[in-house]
Amino acid sequence: MMLYDCELWYIRLDPANPNTKFSKVRPSWEIQIRTTKKEQMKEWQAAGLKVTPQTDDHDNLFYFVNLKRKAFKADMTPVVCPELIDGDLKSIDPRTVGNGSEGHVRIFQYNQEAMAASGDKPAMPAKLVSILMGVQVTVHRVYVPKPSEDREEFAVTKTKVLGELPRYESEDDADRAPSESFKKTAPPEGSDKARESVKF
Repeated sequence: MMLYDCELWYIRLDPANPNTKFSKVRPSWEIQIRTTKKEQMKEWQAAGLKVTPQTDDHDNLFYFVNLKRKAFKADMTPVVCPELIDGDLKSIDPRTVGNGSEGHVRIFQYNQEAMAASGDKPAMPAKLVSILMGVQVTVHRVYVPKPSEDREEFAVTKTKVLGELPRYESEDDADRAPSESFKKTAPPEGSDKARESVKF
């Protein structure tokens, strides 16, 4: 199924870095699609997607759907990352696609069978599952990382290059340095040296 003309947010489609926030064992590739159009929102609902209303910082209403694909099946078989392409069907670096980009999203849907109660687990009704399969970007807003406001930058300065300092200032100092293999042991108890070491 294809979802056309979606706003694209929180794109996590780097094949090497699926999102591990919710599961480190079975991480997911994810994306959030948004719209401000009620007609489009109703189309998403009719397709069985879970649509959530929300307002932005300026109190403007929008609707969003979170879509994902797990990087591993239930039997831990690896899964291919959803494709991310441009209008010419060429791959895009997912790290360059910023929030507010636009595009078409392809999903796969299937009906998950109902599960009977077992042990401490309650019965689960049948439900429609939507899996993210790919994204075609039609409006590419390039992501530009913002530097930290509190970060202080280094200034250009000169660097002096000197020779390495010796471990000891002279050979005599090196001769007087304790050997790493030398271990000081206490004299046997009751010996003359032990008695000499006693101070009154």
